[in-house]
Amino acid sequence: MNIRTATINDTKAIMALWKETKLTRPWNSIEDDIKRALATPTSTLLVMEYKSHVIGTVMPGYDGHRGWFYYLAVDPLYQGNGFGKQLVHAAEEWLKLQGAPKVLLMVRKSNESVVNFYTNIGYEENNVMLVGKWLEENVDVPSPINFHNLAEAEEWVINTKKKRPYRHDFFIAFAQEINANFKNPVTILEIGSGPGHLARHILENCNVKKYMLLDFSAPMNEIARNHLGNFANRATFLKRNFKAPDWYKNLEKVDIVVTLQAVHEVRHKKHIGNLFKQLRHVLREDGMLLYSDHYYTEDNRNKHPELYLTLDEQSAILTKSGFHDVELLLDKGEMALYRAIIKTENL
Repeated sequence: MNIRTATINDTKAIMALWKETKLTRPWNSIEDDIKRALATPTSTLLVMEYKSHVIGTVMPGYDGHRGWFYYLAVDPLYQGNGFGKQLVHAAEEWLKLQGAPKVLLMVRKSNESVVNFYTNIGYEENNVMLVGKWLEENVDVPSPINFHNLAEAEEWVINTKKKRPYRHDFFIAFAQEINANFKNPVTILEIGSGPGHLARHILENCNVKKYMLLDFSAPMNEIARNHLGNFANRATFLKRNFKAPDWYKNLEKVDIVVTLQAVHEVRHKKHIGNLFKQLRHVLREDGMLLYSDHYYTEDNRNKHPELYLTLDEQSAILTKSGFHDVELLLDKGEMALYRAIIKTENL
């Protein structure tokens, strides 16, 4: 067993280990983290080797006041042998050589096994509150998927059906709410229509005069057209990017706007309020918005806190954007569906 400083040649093995131990996040480039740690004199990356294989890592750094470390990982096949404790000790020794008098690290209180690990090797909870601020202002969260590529769009469609089988419950809830509030044929605009799954369910189950599918992805519009089959005759496909400031200009007003798993595609939650204000301009008086999207929770670190709203923030931003009678209709799989009405005086 050997602990040494990593080199850039270890990158592939380190990335594989971090993915295996679930230390990665979709919005964070772990390759960039490795490069920065090795290029900066105030940080390093230590690896534990066994028979020429990387089985553990830890990334210590010293800011001139306190020491920190991140990315403590041990291959699951080798856990329970004290290797994590050895890596922590190696990180502490490196920090001592840099002159750090104390080491700090961040652990979620809900992660009991990790809390217990550090408690058992002498770490204590400090009476502090962690606060943060993004220094890169107005930087949107990049999408991990290129929806302009047909193959990637098709793969997303397959994966989302597997990962979220409860989506059909949302389709049913959309249709039920439309039928409960409108007896005459309705006009509908779907924002971020994707593969057309919601559109087909609504067209099959509701009295629809006209259905407009708006998406920034030409491949998605083509997938939707194929999925709708004969229902495509009652649909209009629009290629527009609802991040653009004038995307809604020249659109005819509709009775209902629907959107499912799409609002976060503005790629930063600070843009969501503006999108909702724009939607008011495409709704008729007393028109209805049916809005559904994922929401962020502290326990699910796979969702970026700058991309997704919390459940409370979702309802609050609808009210703040000028909608009334906001009601939560369905909450399932960390995804929520709301109904909101635009009053005549707010147009």
